[in-house]
Amino acid sequence: MLAGSGCSRSVSASGSTRAAPTAGRSCWRWPRLESLALTYRRVVAALETLTGRQIDTLRVVGGGSQNTMLCQLTADACQRTVVAGPAEGTALGNILVQAIATGHLPDLAAGRRAVAASVDQTIYTPRAGGGWDAALAARHAV
Repeated sequence: MLAGSGCSRSVSASGSTRAAPTAGRSCWRWPRLESLALTYRRVVAALETLTGRQIDTLRVVGGGSQNTMLCQLTADACQRTVVAGPAEGTALGNILVQAIATGHLPDLAAGRRAVAASVDQTIYTPRAGGGWDAALAARHAV
């Protein structure tokens, strides 16, 4: 990798002050995943403003739930607990609705409990610091 190219240049352009990978595949993923995490942070803040309610936990389902770096960056950027899984959220949601409609489950709350008990979920706890405020400010300045 050439000096000043790739990851170091992308991280500098993003305004990140966090320790990013310096080589390899993670280097190329970092700015993209960081951008997603910052977008989630902005959306969570907007939802809280619009609803007047605080969001304490974020749930990530689908393919993104299998990306540990994305889930941890999201927890860090949003300073919220992230619960990741299930990866097949759409299929499980479809089954859940059908089970409620046919009377196999009494309501949505029971369906959510059944899904939670039947799939693996990973919990990501936010880490303090990391310069996320500065990264968000730098992103808005561009």
